[in-house]
Amino acid sequence: MRILMRLTASICIAPAMVVATACGREPAQPALEERRPAPIEPVRLAVAGAKNGMVSLAASGTHVVAVWTATRDDAMNIHAATSEDGGATFSTPVRVNDRDGDVSANAEQPPRVAVAGSDVSVIWPSRKSGTSAIRLSRSRDGGRSFGPAVTIHNESLPGARGWAGLAVDGEGTAHAVWLDGRDAVTTGHTHAGTNHAAMNHAAMKAAPRQDVYQALIAPDGRVTEAHVARDVCFCCKTAVGIGPSGRVNVAWRHIFPGSMRDIAMATSIDGGRHFSELARVSQDKWELSGCPDDGPGMAVGSHDDVHLVWPTLVNQAEPQKAIFYSTTTDGKTFSPRIRLSAESQSDAAHPQIAVDGAGNLAAVWDEQQGDTRQVIVRRMDAGATFGVPVAIGGPTSAFYPFVLSVNGSFLAAWTTGSGDASAIVVRRLDGIAASGSP
Repeated sequence: MRILMRLTASICIAPAMVVATACGREPAQPALEERRPAPIEPVRLAVAGAKNGMVSLAASGTHVVAVWTATRDDAMNIHAATSEDGGATFSTPVRVNDRDGDVSANAEQPPRVAVAGSDVSVIWPSRKSGTSAIRLSRSRDGGRSFGPAVTIHNESLPGARGWAGLAVDGEGTAHAVWLDGRDAVTTGHTHAGTNHAAMNHAAMKAAPRQDVYQALIAPDGRVTEAHVARDVCFCCKTAVGIGPSGRVNVAWRHIFPGSMRDIAMATSIDGGRHFSELARVSQDKWELSGCPDDGPGMAVGSHDDVHLVWPTLVNQAEPQKAIFYSTTTDGKTFSPRIRLSAESQSDAAHPQIAVDGAGNLAAVWDEQQGDTRQVIVRRMDAGATFGVPVAIGGPTSAFYPFVLSVNGSFLAAWTTGSGDASAIVVRRLDGIAASGSP
């Protein structure tokens, strides 16, 4: 039986193994497609007795799927919870991976989920077999149960791989993109465009060649790979988005000449089988002899407009880490970057962005505020300017957020707490100022 529960201030006795949310409210009324849903309370998702974190969201209509990691006794697994009312309530979590402990995720390598009707795809990094792999499991019943996981590439490949993104196209084909070290050379390797004189021996050894690969996973399980780019920054997450025309857009942090670690993007107009030459999103010129462990976020609008957010230094003379935004319609030319994080903030990180069918935007990230890490959101109505940054995490630490457009609104999710007290919080962003108004 599916169990739907809502968060309240009251105490709720929950099942011994999993907690979907606290409970006690009247059942939520289903949200209608043709109108904006009524305000809802934040929802907490957790596996009891485990360390919960690394959340991702995906949706089809009002059907929302949240996936995250839950670690107990050094075994990391992925759990999924589903909502049929746009995120007002969620089901009791179910485990996604069939092999216990078959997950080797971290904050820049979280599980990713994509939804196409009742088909749900989840990918994650694994090293359970002793090699580095990208694994995938699918659900045919909307996320209530998942089939056995498969590796989406040749299992004998050498090198590290991970930092994946996931999207689904109009035909139900999943598009996975990741960093792959299969072409790394164990000795004497080089990075094209790397300033070797600025890199010490330890940094060079820690940064073998990494390339960007993309795979099409058809509904029948057939996999078709494509090489996207070579010599990229080693451990920043990738992003992938698909527009209504079917154009596939992939973004990552690249190594440009002089060891500049800036964001790059490539596109495919044949469904992900071949990709264009890369384009540099912004001339940030972040010179770094290593990886910042913090990649881009992407959202694609209803007119094939691509919206990107990423962290970088304000400039080399001013070592402040800030969040920036740019957009493109052709994947080749980009609008001048706009700083989203406040001038007073110097360590903003982990950005994500979402766009709805009307072109409205919501960007989220985390930053230090006083004694806690907080999630920040900044919204923009279509054709206007961004509103002010607003903290939404609450009194406890909140970090690694995700944001999604759902049914005329935006959902944000993040991790809060630590250890057995950790949980995923899902909250709708209604009422937050957009378009420059307080």
